[in-house]
Amino acid sequence: MKDPLPNNEAARLETLYQYEILDTKAEESFDELTRLAALVCETPIALISLIDAHRQWFKSKVGMEATETLRALAFCTQTIQQPDVLIVPDALADQRFATNPLVTSAPHIRFYAGVSLITPAGHALGTLCVIDRVPRELSPLQVEALRTLGHQVMTQLELQRHVVALARTATESKQTAEALRQQTEREQLVVDIAQRIRQSLKLEEILSTTVSEVRQFLQVERVFIYRFLADWSGIVVVESVSADRKPILGSRLKDPTFAETYVQLYKQGRIQATPDIYAGELTQCYVDFLAEFQVRATLVVPILQGDELWGLLVANHCSSPRQWQQLESDLLKSLAMQVALAIQQSTLFEQIQTELAERLQAEQKISEQAALLNVATDAIFVRDLANQISFWNQGAEHLYGWQAKEVLGKKVNELLYKEALPKLEDAQKTVALQGEWSGELHQVTKSGQEVIRHLHNRNVLW
Repeated sequence: MKDPLPNNEAARLETLYQYEILDTKAEESFDELTRLAALVCETPIALISLIDAHRQWFKSKVGMEATETLRALAFCTQTIQQPDVLIVPDALADQRFATNPLVTSAPHIRFYAGVSLITPAGHALGTLCVIDRVPRELSPLQVEALRTLGHQVMTQLELQRHVVALARTATESKQTAEALRQQTEREQLVVDIAQRIRQSLKLEEILSTTVSEVRQFLQVERVFIYRFLADWSGIVVVESVSADRKPILGSRLKDPTFAETYVQLYKQGRIQATPDIYAGELTQCYVDFLAEFQVRATLVVPILQGDELWGLLVANHCSSPRQWQQLESDLLKSLAMQVALAIQQSTLFEQIQTELAERLQAEQKISEQAALLNVATDAIFVRDLANQISFWNQGAEHLYGWQAKEVLGKKVNELLYKEALPKLEDAQKTVALQGEWSGELHQVTKSGQEVIRHLHNRNVLW
């Protein structure tokens, strides 16, 4: 009949597992107590037995080859439910154990005495027990010694748990310190690159430094930036690669499944972290594409310009699979945003430079034309939309008497006309509608003399 479980079985098992003692190597501190128990109780077999959900496992043993038995067969299953030492003088005479295979066959148990290993919280983890192959009894002194040795075993288990807890704490502290160090380095790298972007307009230099420092930080064989073309093929515009790997800088690459499978995902900010290209998550076509470039694990983040997918920032681990960490994904995501800013800044700078060059060219052309107009014998002047004079040639100086420096910025109507003329208004309307007008108008010179002039106006409102 199957032995009933202790009332606190779930809590007992949880406590046992917290000690992290199961399936550990033999330790002299436990073996000494086991040998002492066998010596004091004058038995050929002594065990420190721990009872988990399905077995009893021996942390220490004397006179026994086996390392564990089924829990259903263990005498110790009865012991952990006893408040005191369980003694079985003759197993064949005890109906609980008479047909037990451990009694009827090897190791032929006839005598058993065991004491529970009870934690400070009251959970029985297992036993310290002694076994003989012949019926017998223990003296009161031996029973008391077994209890004392059981307490010593529990003390060793408590010490073991504290050592494990300290080791775990030390490991966690070390891991926390390492994580903080990596996070600090990551943040500093992002800050450094952001600062370079603010201080420099040399896009190629910024991108080259970025991929080089990312490769060093991640300790990977290749980091590159890939720019898309209109057909979703693309060019590797900058690369940092280890000496033992094939460079792909300047290569035009095209994944035949990219446009169909990945474009929209990357536009939405997808981060593709692949620990092993052969793990079955990728299509065979894409696996073959990556294998061609010696890639084993890859981390890819999009570079976005507004809603448009400009390119990709890619880290390749080539020598072996790699489990990418969240910190690494966050780093590439942050840097992709900085790269996007650098591209936007560079593009804006190029536009400004182009516009400036075009403006200088236009101003040069205007200057040349103005020089020609200035020496013309005809009176030529130009006014802006606010009716102010912006150009006044030598012919106009001779005809009207005012020097250019006297009239620039003055309103034409106030300078050359004493009063508004209906014909002037008609001329202005014609220029606005048709782009030019020719005819005669009454004007005045600097001396106040009224003159009639034949005027030809093109694209200028008078």
